[in-house]
Amino acid sequence: MDERSAELTDLQKAYRDDPENRPAALNLAQRYCDLGWFNEAIELYQAAFERSPDDAMILLEYGNTAFKKGDYTSAVRLFTRLTERHPDRIEGWNNLGIALTKCNNHENAREAFHRVLEIEPENSGALLNMGNYYFGKQEYGKARTYFERACAVRADFPDAWFNVGNACIELKCYEDARTAFEKALRYRREFPSALKNLGWVYEHDGRLAEAQQCYSEAILINKADANLYVNFGNVQVRLKKYDEAKKYFLKAVRLSPNNLHGWLGLRGYALAKGDVETFMRATLAVLPRLSDEMLAQSIAVLYDLHQIDKADELLEQADRLGRGGDLLDLQRLLLYKRQEKHPEKTKVIADRISGLTDPPDAIHRGLARYYLLTKEYAWVIACIERMKDRDATSYGLLWRAMLEQGKTVEVKREIREYIAVHPESFDTYFLLADIEAKRGNVKRAETLLVHALDHGFNDMEEIHANSVLHDIFESMTGKQLIADA
Repeated sequence: MDERSAELTDLQKAYRDDPENRPAALNLAQRYCDLGWFNEAIELYQAAFERSPDDAMILLEYGNTAFKKGDYTSAVRLFTRLTERHPDRIEGWNNLGIALTKCNNHENAREAFHRVLEIEPENSGALLNMGNYYFGKQEYGKARTYFERACAVRADFPDAWFNVGNACIELKCYEDARTAFEKALRYRREFPSALKNLGWVYEHDGRLAEAQQCYSEAILINKADANLYVNFGNVQVRLKKYDEAKKYFLKAVRLSPNNLHGWLGLRGYALAKGDVETFMRATLAVLPRLSDEMLAQSIAVLYDLHQIDKADELLEQADRLGRGGDLLDLQRLLLYKRQEKHPEKTKVIADRISGLTDPPDAIHRGLARYYLLTKEYAWVIACIERMKDRDATSYGLLWRAMLEQGKTVEVKREIREYIAVHPESFDTYFLLADIEAKRGNVKRAETLLVHALDHGFNDMEEIHANSVLHDIFESMTGKQLIADA
C-alpha cells in the first residue's frame, strides 16, 4: 500500500471510530475532494451540517464541494446561509458571488462582491470579480478601473493584468492592452491565453512576426486550443503563405470539428487563394450554424466570383433550412432574376426589398445589381447614390449603368481618378478595355484586358458580350495553348 492510500485508510478508520468527531469528518471529506470523490465528500458534509448547521467551516467547505461538483444552486444556498450566520466572513460573500455568477444571477453576484469590498476595500479577488461583472455588462471603462485597482493592490496578479488587456482591447486602447498582456506574462510565463491575446494585438497592429511568435509559444503550452491554430493560420494568410495557412486551419478543424472558427478560417484561406471548392466545402460543413447574414454573404461571394451554380446550391440549402431575412432575400432576387425563374416570387421580393426604410449599403448595392440585370439604369444610379460608403463593386455597377446611358467621357474620367488611388482595381481596367474595344482601339483594348485579367478579372460573360474582347481573349487563349504545347 502506498503512502497516500495508507493516509486515506487512516482517515476512514478515524471517522468510523468516531463519526461525530468534527475534525475527523472534515479531514476525510477534504481528502475525498482532493480525489474528486465529490459524492462521498458531500455525504460527510451533509451529516456534519445536520449536527452543526451554523458552523462556518462546514458551510464553507460544503458549499465549495457542491460548487466543484457543478451543483451551483446548492452552493448558492449554502453560501447564503454562511453569509447570514457569519456576515463578516469575506470568503462567504466572495464564494456566494462566484456561485451566483454561475447561476447567471449577475446583479446579486455584484452585490455579494460589493459586500466583500465593504469589509476589505483592497480585496484583489473581489476587485477582479467586480471588473468581470462590468465586463459582462459591456461597461468596459468601469471594468478596466476595477481590474487596474486589483493590479494596484497586487502588482503580481496575472489574471488581473490579463483582464486589463481584454478591457483595453474593447476600448480600442491597443498599446495599453499590449503592455497589460506583457505584464501578465511577466508574472506567469506559461499563460497561453495572454500569449494568444498579445498575439492578436500584434496582428491588429500589423506586427505579424511578433504575432506569429506569440501564437507559436502559446501552441507549445496548449496544443488543444483550436483557436490558436486559427489565429496562426490567419497570420499565414496575411503573409500569403497559403499552404501553411491551410495546414493550420485543417489542424483546428480536426482538433475541434464543432468549432466554427476553424471552418471560417478555412473559408478565409480559400477566398484569399481563390480556391472555390475548399470555400464551398467549408461553408457546407457549417452551413446550419451560420447566421442568416453570414449565409447571405457566402452566397454573395460566390455570385461575385461568377460561381452561379454554387451560389444557387447554397441558396437551395438555405431554403431547405427555412432561412430568411432581407440579405438572403436579396440573394434570392438576384439568382432568380439571373436564371429567369420564379418570376412571381421575384416581383414580390423586389417590391418588398425596394420598399425598405433606410436599408444598409449591402441592400442598396444588391438592388443596383438587380436593376442592372433588368436594364433599369437610372435606378442603378439612384441605388448607388443612396449608399453611405461605396466600394469597388458599387462603383463598377454605377459606371456600367452610366455607360449604358452613353456617358462614356464622364465614366472614363471618373475611372482614371479612381485608378490613381486604387491602381490594383482590375474591374476598372476591364471597363476601360470595353470602352476602347467599342471604339475600335483593338491594341489599346488588348493591353487593358491583359492588365485586368492579370490582376484578377474573371467574368467571362462580360468578356464574351463584347465581340472585340471575345476575339482578343480567344486569340490570347490560342497563343497560350501553343506556348504550353
